[in-house]
Amino acid sequence: MPHATIQAGWIEKGTFVSLVDLDSYFSREALKEADKWTTDHIGQYNYFKDKGVYLNECPPIHAELGELVTGKKKGRENPDEKTFAANIGLAMEDMAVASLIYQRAIEKKIYTCLPL
Repeated sequence: MPHATIQAGWIEKGTFVSLVDLDSYFSREALKEADKWTTDHIGQYNYFKDKGVYLNECPPIHAELGELVTGKKKGRENPDEKTFAANIGLAMEDMAVASLIYQRAIEKKIYTCLPL
């Protein structure tokens, strides 16, 4: 159940917001502050929105993740834009950055080896 922890005015200009728990933590007013609203899969996003998971006050979708990656649509176009991503979970973004995170952790020696 949404509990609107994050309020309007808390998100600074130029911030990227990833809604990792769908819209649960954001007030309706905070969601309306997005300059660009994106998702990883519009069909899946709309399915959940139709089921009442997303607040109807969310801005219209600017782009799907694939459109941003391929350059079909632009992401941030000025340094002040507040960009929001509501990725439902195709794991594309996880796979895209996993190798980079691993390499940086090794380079900076900020990792822990776990026994398997």
